[in-house]
Amino acid sequence: MKVVIQTAIDYEITDMFRGRYDLRRTPAENINLPPALLSRFDLLWLILDKADMDTDLEMARHVVYVHQNRESPALGFTPLDASILRYLIFYFLELGKG
Repeated sequence: MKVVIQTAIDYEITDMFRGRYDLRRTPAENINLPPALLSRFDLLWLILDKADMDTDLEMARHVVYVHQNRESPALGFTPLDASILRYLIFYFLELGKG
């Protein structure tokens, strides 16, 4: 069922406005699914890809590097440890239960 819901969401988001997310509308309006269905999700995480030639080129170079070298390039920063991320998600989920 989750795959069907995800596919429906993907279709709705990419189909409307020729693939453009309308920042003037709410997420619920942009996703265009019934509130009863949206309420089944604990968390909606929006990732908006804004058109930017420099960022797109940097990302393309990264993807090509990974495919050619079978490893990630040096990040230049220390990534957040997964255990910290899990703790933060748990903390905010508990906080939301209020």
